[in-house]
Amino acid sequence: MKCNTKYYLSSCFWSRVVLILFLGMALMSLEGCKSKKKLLEEQQAREQAEMDIRIDKAKAILLKLLQDDGSMSLEEKERQLAFVKQQNLNDPEINRLIRQVEQQLLLERSRLEEERKRQEDKQSQQKADEEAEARKPRVANSFNQIANSSSTESANTLINEALSLFANEDVPVLIIINENRNYTDYDEPTTIGKYLHYLKDQRKNANRVHSLKVNSEGKITKLVLTKD
Repeated sequence: MKCNTKYYLSSCFWSRVVLILFLGMALMSLEGCKSKKKLLEEQQAREQAEMDIRIDKAKAILLKLLQDDGSMSLEEKERQLAFVKQQNLNDPEINRLIRQVEQQLLLERSRLEEERKRQEDKQSQQKADEEAEARKPRVANSFNQIANSSSTESANTLINEALSLFANEDVPVLIIINENRNYTDYDEPTTIGKYLHYLKDQRKNANRVHSLKVNSEGKITKLVLTKD
């Protein structure tokens, strides 16, 4: 009976030891899980804080672009917009601001292109006007030579040379017969081909060059004369 009691007490002791060890291991495992969970939560909190900072920075950039004060070039604005888009923040507010900035920059690019085109057209017109002005003495000299040519053959040669200054022989020629501040009266329109042969036949150049227009190739496309 004593042996059995001793055996029972020993068994109970070891059972308790095992139970205590088991509980200790369970507590350690539980503590480990809590620690991992806490670390994960802390990491997620840090990532969210970083994301919030990135979103705030992106929002500040986009708002500055929308509130353009003229201090940035269009190219710089486009670079900053590209920087924001490359971050792929996938934030509804950021996406909305991006669309607004894209539309604004598209309009600005369009306005700049229109202005560039106007400047190019202005420069082209100025160049054409200068070219036209430079053509006047040569045209006038050609007309005088044709009118004063010594023979029909010579006049025809001079006519062909004069026609090389024009886009074609059907270029319109207008002759001003009366001009005042409010009104300009023209003689019956003709063409440069007909007018040059008229000079040959009349053997007299009674008109002077008033104005002319040239194309991009420097050829005359319109001629206006006025009576001396």
